[in-house]
Amino acid sequence: MALVSCNTKYWHYAIVISLFFFLNIYLLYNTAQHTQIKEKLKHEKAEENKNEIASCEIVDELAKSAISRAVSQECRRKLETEACQLKNGTFTDQFPISTCSNHDEQLVDSPIGCFADKKEARVLNDFEYKFPQQNSKETCRKHCYKAGFVYYGLEFGHECFCGNDLTNSTKIDDKECQTYRCPNSNDEFCGGFNAVEIFRTGLRKQITPRKAKYLPPSDELVINPVKILFLLQLNGRNERQVKRFLKSIYLPQHYYYIHVDSRQSYMYSEMLQIADKVNNIHVTDRRFSSIWGGASLLQMFQQVIRDLKDIEEFSDWEYIFNFSESDFPILPIRDFERLVSSNKGMSFLASHGYNTGKFIQKQGFEFVFSECDQRMFRIGKRDFPHNLRIDGGSDWVGIHRDLAEYSISDQEFPRKLRKMFESILLPLESFYHTVSIFLL
Repeated sequence: MALVSCNTKYWHYAIVISLFFFLNIYLLYNTAQHTQIKEKLKHEKAEENKNEIASCEIVDELAKSAISRAVSQECRRKLETEACQLKNGTFTDQFPISTCSNHDEQLVDSPIGCFADKKEARVLNDFEYKFPQQNSKETCRKHCYKAGFVYYGLEFGHECFCGNDLTNSTKIDDKECQTYRCPNSNDEFCGGFNAVEIFRTGLRKQITPRKAKYLPPSDELVINPVKILFLLQLNGRNERQVKRFLKSIYLPQHYYYIHVDSRQSYMYSEMLQIADKVNNIHVTDRRFSSIWGGASLLQMFQQVIRDLKDIEEFSDWEYIFNFSESDFPILPIRDFERLVSSNKGMSFLASHGYNTGKFIQKQGFEFVFSECDQRMFRIGKRDFPHNLRIDGGSDWVGIHRDLAEYSISDQEFPRKLRKMFESILLPLESFYHTVSIFLL
């Protein structure tokens, strides 16, 4: 009887456990079903929002022209969506206030005064904008700030001037700068006739990039040289030139990462053969189809930085320099190694070398570009964020690891800047310069 009683007790326990088991299965199933339904509704809502955005009436002639020239339906859809985002003001993110030491929030819009001005001898003579429909303190300050100027000035209603010092300055009565109201404003003045009202943009001073110190050639070996990663961006068929270039820059203590354009099968196969023989050369199988001036050039560069986290043999790299198959060094690799090592901690970014306002204008920053169908389409004018300082120069860069990893991080500034530079022509010529300015 005792044995039967014991079995009966366990049998009851088994029933209870089974009930709990099936109850858990039921709850998990219902939770999964609820999650799937929730995700489906979320996806459908997102699609509805996309359809709502893309169904706006597109009136911008640049956007209409771009859409008419798109070949694929996917590209056309992308251009329509972005054109509508531009139209309804949701295309551009708001950037955080700069944390760089050259920015002082208390200096933003700080008044300097009203000054006599004339065409032959401008008080602010570095750069000039004309905003017939939208001139204001906010608009003028935003454009002068992004070009790195210390002062901005309003004149003649629609004129905006930028500069770093007050030349030919003669202060006059403030009433002389209250002759013309700003366009579409009843309570804000935009200067007078031959009278410019000047304010601070928020920058303390003009920044002059530091130059790398010249080092004469030497046969001495570098003590504790930095670990350099040479990124070869290949888009051609001349593998002999690439092999000759590799031979000229090869040292066993450095690393060589090769990206071959997805359309170049022959070059890719040739590079794989080299990588099989040398353990510090890596050929990536994650390949982009990069075009001149396209956003994919920057995306490829940043993807390389992400991929390096998974290559254990390259884990101690300190610098990344990019090259093409057409390059060839004018310095022996040992001298190049010495130059980089003597400036350890700094990044190598060639400046445009002239007025930043002219550089921004020349690069087409005022326009939004969209990459699809293997080309960059211009789809409209850009509304620049308020707290963004732009700089640029060459797209051949040497990036220190700290800057490289910050640029791909999920922090607000680099995350928003990556998104913005998806719609900028020649993005690699400006992205890292702009990130560096933000950190100074």
